[in-house]
Amino acid sequence: MSGMRFFRALEQERAAARKESPAREAKLFAHTREVVSGVYQDIKAAPGQIRAAIKEKADRAVDAAVQRVAGVFDKAIIHLDQRRQEVLAYSPIEKKSRKAVKRRIAYNPKKKEKINEKGRFR
Repeated sequence: MSGMRFFRALEQERAAARKESPAREAKLFAHTREVVSGVYQDIKAAPGQIRAAIKEKADRAVDAAVQRVAGVFDKAIIHLDQRRQEVLAYSPIEKKSRKAVKRRIAYNPKKKEKINEKGRFR
């Protein structure tokens, strides 16, 4: 509702209130005061709401940029880890260790054998 239309409606409401009986007139004026007060509070709160909306949008934009940068780091970490694994594959000790782990994973213990806390078979 534009300001001019609001004030025209307000004046019409006041004119109608003047034509009514005193009790009805008091109710109409009270209602008019409530409406005017509500509009005033809305207008008063508008700058704060605008600031909050702008801050929220700015925060979302910053968050999106940070997420993109973090994604680049995640990809780099994955690539470096793969490269690390490739380099470690040249180590003879690492090869033995990997074979031992694969054997342990593939090994099915017999019914009587159990694995202790250190990962060894009893």
